[in-house]
Parts: sequence; C-alpha cells; structure tokens
Amino acid sequence: MKILSLILILSVQPITSKQSIFKPSLLSQLENCYELAPPKYWEKDYHILWKNQRFEGVIGNDNQRIQMRVLSVEKDASQKGIYKIRGKSKVKNNICNFEGQLDIVQILLLDKGNIDCENPEMSEGILSGKYLLCEDSTQNHVGCFEGEFTTLFDEVNSKVKSFKGWYDVQGVNDFIGSWTSYGKQQNKYCSWGYLLPPNKGNILYKSYDNEVYAFNSLFLDKGWKSYVISHLNTLFVIPKNFKQLEYTDFIDYSREEIEKYRKLEAEF
Repeated sequence: MKILSLILILSVQPITSKQSIFKPSLLSQLENCYELAPPKYWEKDYHILWKNQRFEGVIGNDNQRIQMRVLSVEKDASQKGIYKIRGKSKVKNNICNFEGQLDIVQILLLDKGNIDCENPEMSEGILSGKYLLCEDSTQNHVGCFEGEFTTLFDEVNSKVKSFKGWYDVQGVNDFIGSWTSYGKQQNKYCSWGYLLPPNKGNILYKSYDNEVYAFNSLFLDKGWKSYVISHLNTLFVIPKNFKQLEYTDFIDYSREEIEKYRKLEAEF
C-alpha cells in the first residue's frame, strides 16, 4: 500500500460561489492538470462514492474519535448537485442517527491530454462541496455537522467509482468542519475521512516507510484503541516514541488481542 505524496488542502471558509471552494494556492497547483467539468458531469449520479461507507473522524481539540457510517444516499431529482444522506454517528458509546444533505459545488476533471498529468497518483476527477447533517434531536448529546468535503473519483465505462489512492495527510473522501449542539451551547472542530480522519497538526498519525501509518499512542484512549489495534501492521504501527524521526521500538499486541478488537469494531 503506497502512501502518495500529493496533499489536497481545503478552505474552511464559507463557500460563496460554485468556483470558490479551493484556496487559490491549491488552484494554482491544479490548474495545469484539472479543469472544470462539462455540464454532462452534473447529470451523473455520484451516490456510490458515499453510500455504505464507514468514516473515521475526530471531534474536539483532543482527537476524540467519532465514527460516521453512511447508510443511504439519494440524488435529488430536482436540484442539481444535491444529495440526501442518512446515517449514524458514534462517540464513545453514544450512537445517534443523522440526516441531511451534500451540495456539490464544483467538479474538476483530470486533463488527460496534458502529458505532464499522466500520473497514476492523480484521480480522474474531484468533487467538492458543502454538507449539513443533523442528528436526531430526541437522542442524547446531539447537534449538527456542517462544513466542506472533497471526494476523489475515477471512471470506468462512463460510470464513477471510488478512487483508491492514498495521501500523507489529506485523504480522498474527507469532510472538514464543525459540530454544533442544538441551542449552540457547544461548537467543536469535527472532521472525518475514509479509513483516516484529516490529520490536524500531524499529531494523530504520520506516514511511516511509505507502507503504513505511525499512530500516536497518546490518543489510543480517545476511542482509537480498538480501531488501531484491529488494523495493526496492516494500516498502523504504534511507535513507543511518536516524536522520534526514525522508529526502532514499537508497541505490539498478541494475535488474540487483535482478533478481540476486530470483533469490537464490527459491532458498529
């Protein structure tokens, strides 16, 4: 599993138009390889990129784990770029249902005619937009998730499919924003992504040996222990000293412990 080096950086400022979701610095990096998609791409159905996906995220400033599971996604037949979404969130032992919508505001396509862009590490397309997902007000510790997302995709026979690449810090299906409790009593940073959350400050994990991620053991008790151990040596390693530039000593677990945590992860 190769970890790619291209890093996408989203603006977390409010979206003001269909063309403004990326920071200018990112646009300058992509302008030679990506271009605005023609109108026919707005007619495509992208729901498969999110439906039945499990996302890993953080909420608050202490990297507390939040799990997001998308159960259903439906394209709105009357509004361009709108998708109705339903799922559930989990923080610690608190599970809440949520529903809301994704609003695609920009579609970029790889310029395949540009020889400088012939790189398997680049997706064929990039969706970007904003989201608003609200939890069931009758449940406990509930509020709304709001922010911006980026989803990378490929095409096969004119049909979209998930992009399978990897990135150091920013993923290929990321949601970055905040969670606000009903009544606005609490507002917390919140983000999630496929397999890994966006890595704010590079303190939760970092790439190791272009094969796996080194996970910071300081955050195992923030809900990450079962997830990290269940993917030990396939997605993660746990260095005893995360701050070292080179790792020589790792925390290890028995096969029985790994299997136990895998069973726990399958429960949500």
